[in-house]
Amino acid sequence: MRPDIFREKSPLSADDCFVVFDRRKSSFTFPVHIHPEYELNYVEGASGAQRIIGNSVETIGEQDLVLIASPELEHAWKDGECQSNDIHEITIQFHPSLIEQYLDKKQFASIQQLLAKASRGVVFGKGTVDRVLPLLRILTLERDGFYAVMKLLVLLYELSKGDDINFSIDRLHPKNRSG
Repeated sequence: MRPDIFREKSPLSADDCFVVFDRRKSSFTFPVHIHPEYELNYVEGASGAQRIIGNSVETIGEQDLVLIASPELEHAWKDGECQSNDIHEITIQFHPSLIEQYLDKKQFASIQQLLAKASRGVVFGKGTVDRVLPLLRILTLERDGFYAVMKLLVLLYELSKGDDINFSIDRLHPKNRSG
C-alpha cells in the first residue's frame, strides 16, 4: 500500500450488517482510501468528476454506480471537471461476513460471481443503474433493520443480474490481485 493512501475507519460496527449514507454535497473532498468493508457507491449530478479505483482514473457521467469488494482496492471520487454544487451520493458499506456464509449456496451463485468481479471494482451500466435505482432509494428510507438487510440482499441479487457490468481495473497490479 502506498503511504499516501488513507485507511478509512468505517462507522460500521460489529453489531451492524451494513450502513447507508445518503448525502448531498457540493464537492468531493474524501481522499483516496481503502477499508475492509465492501462498498456500493452511487453518485448522481457529478458529471465530469473523476472516479479513481486502483490504477484506473475515469471521468463519470450524470450517474455512476460502483461496487468494490476488496479490502486493499484504493478508491475515491474527485471533482475533476465537475461544475455541479448539488451532488447526490448514496454509499452502502457492509461486512463481507454478511454475505460470505451464503456464497457456497446455489441460490447465491450470481452474487458470488458479482463479488468476485467486484474485487477489481465493477462499474454498472445505465440499464442496470436505471433498473436498481428505485431499490437503492428505498433502501435509504428503510428503518426496519430486518427489512433493510433483505432489501440489500435483493439489491445485490439484482445487480448480479446486470448484463452491462464493466471492470474498473482491466488488469491487476500485483498489489491488487485477489486469490
